[in-house]
Amino acid sequence: MKFYIPNSISSDIRRKLGYVKIRKIKVITHPNSIKDECLENVRSYLANHQGEVQLGWKFSLLGNVILRLIAHAVVKKENNDLICISPNEDLKEINFLPDNSIKNMIEGKYLPGKHLSLINNKNIKEYALLLDKVEKLKFEFLPENIQVELDIIHSKASFYLPTVYSESIKITKMDECCYCGSGILRAFCHQ
Repeated sequence: MKFYIPNSISSDIRRKLGYVKIRKIKVITHPNSIKDECLENVRSYLANHQGEVQLGWKFSLLGNVILRLIAHAVVKKENNDLICISPNEDLKEINFLPDNSIKNMIEGKYLPGKHLSLINNKNIKEYALLLDKVEKLKFEFLPENIQVELDIIHSKASFYLPTVYSESIKITKMDECCYCGSGILRAFCHQ
């Protein structure tokens, strides 16, 4: 199982987020853009172009039971159009939830991420919290000290993975993207 990027955000997920204005925006990768450096890419682009930084969230799913929100920076043009100029796994569009409060969460060049359980299950919620801890390690530890902490978290996470897997199988319908993360409909992947 791996995280995958859904083509659309279901009404259930929108309701869970409490947000309704998720936008589909074009990805037009700028030639000088670097993967995983979206904020720096936008700042560099704006040094020579009109517009401003727009912060927000992009999404991925794990087994249709955990939603990952990763902070992302895009260009907001003068006409309020949004474009993503950073490499995004060969996507032509991304789902994007504008949220300027992210500005208060940035530390250095690092943009935050968070994970939400999409079902009411204690083990899934605990697993999502462990994923959040992995995100926070980027803030708290020097690269040479991070591996010990990651090993501890992965050890704890292994307890919850069977539940993530079994619940993913239970809730994923045949006409939805497969819980495995392939991006293929479950009917044509894992029956």
